[in-house]
This record gives sequence, structure tokens and C-alpha cells, in this order.
Amino acid sequence: MRKLFKAAFSPPSLKLNTTAICEVMLLLVVSLAVIFYFSREVLKKEAVQDAEQTLRGSELQVDNVLRGVEQSVGNVYWELLGHLDQPDHMTTYARELVVCNPHIMGCAISFVPNYYPDREQFMAYVQRKKYDSPELLTPEMMGDLPYVEQDWYKDAVETGLSSWRQSRHVTNDEEMPLLFCLPMMDRSQQVIGVMAVEVSVDLLSQMVNVSKMSSSSYCILIDKDGKYIINPDPEKRKGKTIFDVIPEDAPSVVLESAQAMAAGSTGNSFFYVGGEEYRLFYKPFVRYEVTGRARPKNDWRIAVVYPTVDVTESYSQLIYHVMAIAVGALLLFWILCRIVFRIQLRPVRELTEIAESIAEGNFNEEIPRTRRMDEVGLFQQNFRIMQETLLTQVEEEEQLTKTLNERRETLRRLNDQAKDSRRVRVDFLRNVTNQMIAPSDAIGKCVNNLLEHYDELSPEEARREADTIRRESKIILGLLDQMLNTSSPEVRKEDNYG
Repeated sequence: MRKLFKAAFSPPSLKLNTTAICEVMLLLVVSLAVIFYFSREVLKKEAVQDAEQTLRGSELQVDNVLRGVEQSVGNVYWELLGHLDQPDHMTTYARELVVCNPHIMGCAISFVPNYYPDREQFMAYVQRKKYDSPELLTPEMMGDLPYVEQDWYKDAVETGLSSWRQSRHVTNDEEMPLLFCLPMMDRSQQVIGVMAVEVSVDLLSQMVNVSKMSSSSYCILIDKDGKYIINPDPEKRKGKTIFDVIPEDAPSVVLESAQAMAAGSTGNSFFYVGGEEYRLFYKPFVRYEVTGRARPKNDWRIAVVYPTVDVTESYSQLIYHVMAIAVGALLLFWILCRIVFRIQLRPVRELTEIAESIAEGNFNEEIPRTRRMDEVGLFQQNFRIMQETLLTQVEEEEQLTKTLNERRETLRRLNDQAKDSRRVRVDFLRNVTNQMIAPSDAIGKCVNNLLEHYDELSPEEARREADTIRRESKIILGLLDQMLNTSSPEVRKEDNYG
């Protein structure tokens, strides 16, 4: 383990490792950037699809509750029509309707004034003490006004159509329940009364927001005026509108989205509240038609709101996890690269040491043989061949240098001898020349004497001068012969070495 650690963190392969790591890191960063970009786009599309599916699912949940309530009311209604002459049984029907449907928290069966001759106004009203409580109450009034003065009753009697609406006759501390109003008709299709059931918006809000797309998302349902019908916040269900909860410093897109939603448009938008980004998907609330069933009128809008961070959180976690894995992988890759490079480049390091030794003059440094056939092995083999070739050339150069030195020494010795010979010859010539001066002067004098006094000289004197010339000439000739005999071998030697 210590050897591996030493191999991994030794400096010779650091530059190669760093280069490899940088190249891999660049490739990894580019790949991750591309992956993250497309992943983010996919997550955005999935978030939009999830929001649309949540919106659709919430719409179906609300519609199913409304359908269930309508079915229960319809069943009781047809049973009730056969017992209109028994007003005391109306409370029993109202109680059974509340008991049989957990979504109904109250039921009122009201009749037009003087429908029963002995009663000017008659309404049977049963209410749960609490929406999740089995205990029932029978108050005398529904709301704080007589039922004939309340909007739900008057609209149902005037139009003769069933409808869903919010009750407006509650105190400010109470949430506005959702009412289903069904006009009761006699055989002549005259309105004789109204059945009204109360649905707990608190229970409905909880049901709708159970299956939400994220922990912080929620579904809302508003009417055409922007008043909340369904909202996870109970305070907002107490008669407040979507415009009441918009802060004054909110971006204009928030108000525009609220107005578009209240106008019945379909769309989605981004907005910031409190520094956090939200996404809003909205559409008109559409009741799905069922063959043979009437579709009560309503004019509602449904929306899904979720913080964008809920969608990007998984993306951010993915980035952190991938980056942690990438960093760990790069570190492991770096260590493994250093180990592998250290092992694979060991022959190169050995060859480097041998090259340094050869550079210092140790040409006989042995290079080990190798059986590796990769680039390193070929390099080692070629380096060995180069060393052998270099050693042969060095030996040849040494031999040539030795030969040149020997020849240079011979030439130097011959040069010295030639210099000595020239010096001897010069001395000899100078000596011979000095010896030839006297005979030459004597001959010159004799010749001048003969030329100047030829007529005056006697034969004896002329013979004496001629003998002198002959004698001195022999001396000069002897010196010349001596000089020629001395210089001829030297000339021949110079010719031989020249």
C-alpha cells in the first residue's frame, strides 16, 4: 500500500497526470453541462405536465364530490316527492341525507310561503355540529336571515334551475360553505320549494390538496368575482377574493394573472412573492357531462400554485450528487492515473537515468532488454540500438583521434628536424660564403690589374696574376663543391616530406 501511495504521489508523472485530468475534466464538464441543460428542460416539461395533470385531477376530484352530492340529493328528492303531504317527514329526509353523505354538513328543505296552509314559511334544516362529527343539530334558521330573503333561495325559485353557489349569509368569522340548490317542482312544473345542501369547503380543500404535485403546492377554486371557494388557508375562505391577498408591492404580472384567471382564461405564469418564485396554472372549471344528468350551472375557475423551487429542488440535488460523484471520480481517476503512469513510465525513468549517465561520459552504461511491444518498449529498444551505434562511433572517433595524434607527433618531430637542418645549412652557407669572400676579392683584384695594366705587365707578372686567379678559383670551386655536397641530401629530404 505504501508503494502504491508513493507511486501515486511522486512528482515525475505529475504533469502528465494533470494534463490527463484536465482533459477528462473538460470533457466531463461539457458532458455534464449538456446533460444538465437537457435535464432541466425535461424537468420543466415534466413540471408543466405534472401541473396540468394535477389541475385536471383536482378538477375531477371536485367534480366527483359535486356529482356525489348531486346524486345523493337527487335520490332523496325523488323519494321526497311522494311524501310532500307529510311535512313532518322532511326533517327525517334531511337527516338521512346528511348522515349518508360525509361531504354534506347540512341540508335544508324549504318550501315557498303558504305551501302548507297552516304554515306561512316552512323549512326543515339539519346540520352537523362539525363537518367530521356524527352529532347532528336542527337549528330553526339557516344563516342570519329568513330563508326566503337569502339569495340561494330566491335565485332557485326565480330560475327554476339547480346551481352551486356560496352562501353569503355567514358572519365574518365563519367560512362560506358551498351550497347546492335544487328547485322542487310539482306536477305542473311550478317551483314549490328548494332543497339546499351545504358542503364543507374545509373538507373539500383537504381532499383536493392531498394529491398535490409537491409539498408546497396547493389548489384553489374561485368564482367569477375572484372569491375563494377552495383554499388550504381557512382565513382566505372567509369571504376574501384573490385580489384581496395580492400585496401592494407585488409585481404587475401577479395582478394580471389574477385578472386573467378571474376572466376565465387558460394559461400559466411566473411571479415572485417574498423573493420566492411561483408558477401558476389556471383554467375555467369545467363540469363533465353525464348522459341523462343535468349539469348545474357554475362559473368557477381552478388553479394550481407551486413554488418553482419544489420542481428545481430535485434538479439541484441531482447537480450536487453528480458533482460530488464527479469530484470523487476525478480524485480516484487522478490517483489511479498516477499509479498507472508511474508503473507504465518506469522504463522511461530508467532510460532517463541512463541517458544522464551517458551524458556524463559513461557510454558503456548497460540498457536492459525488454519484451514490451508498446511505444515504451519500442522506445527502449531503439534507445539501446542508439547507444550501441553511439558507442561504435565513439570508439571509431577515439581510434581516429589516436592515429591523428600519432601523425601529428611524427610531423612535429620531422618539423623540428627540418628546422634544425635548415639552421645548420644556413650556418654552413654563411660560413662558406664568408670563406669565398677573400678568394673572390683576390680574383677581382687580379682581373682588374690585368685589365688596367695589360700593356704594362710583363709575361711573368701576367703569368703570376693568372696563377693567382687559377688558385683562388680552385678554392671557390672547392667551396662550391663542398656546399653542393652538403645541401643535396637536405634538398632530397625536403622533397620527400614536402
